[in-house]
Amino acid sequence: MDGFHLSRQHLDHMTNPTYGHRKRGSYWTFDPYTFSSLLHRIANDTDKVIEVPTFDHAIKDPTPNGKSILPTHRILICEGLYLFLNVEPWKSLVQPQFRIKIFLDCDDDLARTRIVKRHVQSGISSNEQEALFRWEDNDRPNGVFLQRNLTLTNMDVVLRAVDPHGVKITHNSLSSSSSSSFRHAKL
Repeated sequence: MDGFHLSRQHLDHMTNPTYGHRKRGSYWTFDPYTFSSLLHRIANDTDKVIEVPTFDHAIKDPTPNGKSILPTHRILICEGLYLFLNVEPWKSLVQPQFRIKIFLDCDDDLARTRIVKRHVQSGISSNEQEALFRWEDNDRPNGVFLQRNLTLTNMDVVLRAVDPHGVKITHNSLSSSSSSSFRHAKL
């Protein structure tokens, strides 16, 4: 879903561009319309190669045609915070396009540790202090917003991130083995 971030140029033309850039990663800094349209094409144009955007951290913007979905691809896994958001237009445009919905839950401390590390490693933040500020100012409020605007009972599977690198199934409507744990899953 990162390929559907609004570009920095788009954020520059917002009413308050400074705020738009600071809050990049919030649900309103993505393009759910183009994302929904692409999901529809992927589901219906199964005999064509479909180019999809990716996100390039080096240029800090989406890259058109970063990956290709081939006719031989049968399973598509999309990841992103707002796929199952119960806020329009996400709720009506994006959410219904998924056949199986899996949600990965993560407690605040583990999320903070992982996100701060990722911000520094990817160059979003120049140091840990800056990354912690970004976590408190943007990432954590986005997570709180998501938790308040998401219905977990709509999920087929709910996973819980467990330290150091595993997940545990906490809800599974697809199988009766809901107590299974997976170790060494890369998160």
